[in-house]
Amino acid sequence: MSMKIGTWHPQIRRHSLSRFLTGILLFPLLAMIVAFAASPAFAQDTPFVETPEKTTEPSETADTGIEQELTALESKIAEAKSRTDEFLKLETAAKEGMTELPLAAIQNRLAGLNKLHSTLQQRQSVLRERRDLQARLAAAKADADLLQRMEEPPPYSLAFLDQMLDMLKAKRLEVEAETISLNAAKERAALERKDVDDAKANLNRASERLRTAGQEEREALAFEQETFKALLEAAQEEAITAQAEIERTETSLNILELDLKLTGKRVEMVRKQTLFRQQELDEIQERQREAVAGLEKEVEKAREEAD
Repeated sequence: MSMKIGTWHPQIRRHSLSRFLTGILLFPLLAMIVAFAASPAFAQDTPFVETPEKTTEPSETADTGIEQELTALESKIAEAKSRTDEFLKLETAAKEGMTELPLAAIQNRLAGLNKLHSTLQQRQSVLRERRDLQARLAAAKADADLLQRMEEPPPYSLAFLDQMLDMLKAKRLEVEAETISLNAAKERAALERKDVDDAKANLNRASERLRTAGQEEREALAFEQETFKALLEAAQEEAITAQAEIERTETSLNILELDLKLTGKRVEMVRKQTLFRQQELDEIQERQREAVAGLEKEVEKAREEAD
């Protein structure tokens, strides 16, 4: 029977496609089996329990600098609250016509003081979180050899290895997400530094207006100058808080990276001591056959639609 060059008989084409797809899908399985067959675990020797590496890095202690800054923040927060409360009373007086100061000018100052107060409180929270994270990181480093040990005795099943690999993937995603958070914190810090420059420029302009003002304007412009000083102070504290957030996020990222590293070591330990049971091999082969059949149907459907 003659066949034209460049054409396939349909039956031969289907068989070739099936063999091709089967080869593609079964190759990773065969590679995995060969890799495990070379290990002592697959040969059903007595499983070797890997001795975890001992960290030589000294344990970290709580950062005394953070404690000192938290102590200093207590008084700064109290002072900021006192200044805010003072202008809240002044705002009420302006609304009732009990002061000659314009209400808008008072509210501008109050906005700056509120921002200052809330920023200091935010930094207090960030520093406390970082202090706790540093303690966690120090404890994790000290117990690294324990954290990478397996509670379950070997040998391990393929299903258990799959669970460990899923856990490793989840921890890798956590590291990636925290890295994104760190980059966002750095971008915010850059914006806060620009706000400080803008606040300085505004204060310089206000000071120049006061310097060249007539006597009748000096009182109002002096009040305005003090308002811009408060706004500059708030901007500077926001920049410091943004830097503190970077350091907090870096500490959190260090914890996640250490956890990922230890989990990776546990996965390797499990991988070396995993046994392929016949039932699991049969299930894998069945899934591969189903995948091949599904792909054949999709290809056949696409061919029919093309025809």
